[in-house]
Amino acid sequence: MKNKFLKNKFPKNKFSKNEFSKNKFFLFVLLVVLVIILPYKTNGYSRVEKIGIIDLVEIFDSFVEGKEIAKEFTEYKKASEEKLENLKKEINDIRSKIIQISNTINASKETNIDYQIATELSNLSKEYESKIEKYGSELKSIEERLNKYRESLKQYVYRDLINYIRAYGDKNGFSIILDTRGNLIYYSKGNDVTQDIKKWIKVQEDAKKKY
Repeated sequence: MKNKFLKNKFPKNKFSKNEFSKNKFFLFVLLVVLVIILPYKTNGYSRVEKIGIIDLVEIFDSFVEGKEIAKEFTEYKKASEEKLENLKKEINDIRSKIIQISNTINASKETNIDYQIATELSNLSKEYESKIEKYGSELKSIEERLNKYRESLKQYVYRDLINYIRAYGDKNGFSIILDTRGNLIYYSKGNDVTQDIKKWIKVQEDAKKKY
């Protein structure tokens, strides 16, 4: 559930979240470009042939839905989504009223705004800001609780879920499957440099022992 109403207008740190996201996205694109432009083979395996992108949280939620072990999680998520949708509707309704009154004022030839209309507009604006703040608070609280549910369910379903993703990757010829949230889910053996890194570290450690 993404919040379309809240925006970070005033970054608190010099190195803001937006800048971090841009840099992270740039590095990701650069990695993909380099991997595609500079293909090579190691131990007979093709380095990168096909890349898949997934939203693991969305897949996880769909996977546990309907399972008895996730009944409480599913019920809470459904109720939370309905709650947020109702808040969105309230916010949109208030926004529509504000726009309607503003358009009426702009279309009026009167130079002085009626006190009652001005008061109504002011009250609606305050209510709008209050609802926006409430929506953000509710969203944060819901996401935190949902993540706790997911963590508690992982020990029961995560291995099976990952195995399904790996099987899908094998069947459909994917070399790499990346999670949009930053987790690497599947990769071909040709992209596994674990052994190379282990050997490199051993060489570095052996070199230190000589001095």
